[in-house]
Amino acid sequence: MSDNSKNEMSSDKTVAVSSDQSISTEIETNEPVQRTPGQLDVLVQGVALFSDGYNIQIIGYMNTVLAKLYPKQMTAEVKTRLSNSILIGDIFGMLLFGLCIDRFGRRVGIYLTTLFLVLGIVIATAAHGVTVEGMFWMMVIGRGVAGVGAGGEYTVCTSQAVECADSTEAMRKRRGMLVAVATNAAIISGFVASSIVSLIVIAAYKGVPRDGIWRICFGIGIILPLGIFFFRLRLMDSTQYKKHAIQHKIPYKLAIKYHWKPLLGCCSAWFLYDAVVYPFNLLAPTLVAGFSDNQTMQESIG
Repeated sequence: MSDNSKNEMSSDKTVAVSSDQSISTEIETNEPVQRTPGQLDVLVQGVALFSDGYNIQIIGYMNTVLAKLYPKQMTAEVKTRLSNSILIGDIFGMLLFGLCIDRFGRRVGIYLTTLFLVLGIVIATAAHGVTVEGMFWMMVIGRGVAGVGAGGEYTVCTSQAVECADSTEAMRKRRGMLVAVATNAAIISGFVASSIVSLIVIAAYKGVPRDGIWRICFGIGIILPLGIFFFRLRLMDSTQYKKHAIQHKIPYKLAIKYHWKPLLGCCSAWFLYDAVVYPFNLLAPTLVAGFSDNQTMQESIG
């Protein structure tokens, strides 16, 4: 084969390669440029956890109202059921959705957690029965279902907040602050909001115990989850999730082997925090109400 023919073949290959590269470049440039998750994406997760804090804590104040309305039926055992039902649901929700969002994605978690949370709040708000005891059981079931959704929100929102805060170099420098604001600070703010809302609603009823008080306070908890639901659906999965997501045959044993130390430290810190915060907040209104039998509902809650 002559040198001229070889040169022609090599030039043909060069033209073919360059044309393929130009086509791929055109395809890449035609693809829509996706927005990088920012601080707003992190703070939206905080709003969701704020609503969880509200829905968890509100029962502590409503126990006082229910005790005024139904002094005979509102026994210590019933109070325990009402307070613990959402916490037990939380545990199941964390375990269930922790596995779910790793395998099926964050968006599926948003759908399901909102469904459980809204359904549970509706059941608890509309609680009714032939007897008062039956109404309390319906309330317990509703708050348990809501707890599954709230527990799932912990895993979905915390994961998204951490991953979104790690999206850019500028956000990495403030990752700890952003995650703290979107998780613990948001939940505690929800606790405070539940107290304020309870006082306002009770004041609207002029301090007279009525069924409308606890129904309104429970029902208000549905506003934020529904309000931010459609906005959250428009949020994209974080860059970190897209890069590192393993949706099949997730190597949990391998992850624990290499990351057990930070995992143990994180779990221990959360355990100590929750062991102090949740019992205190749920029991505080009951403890305050026990100081005197002559307290008004505002004094018991405030």
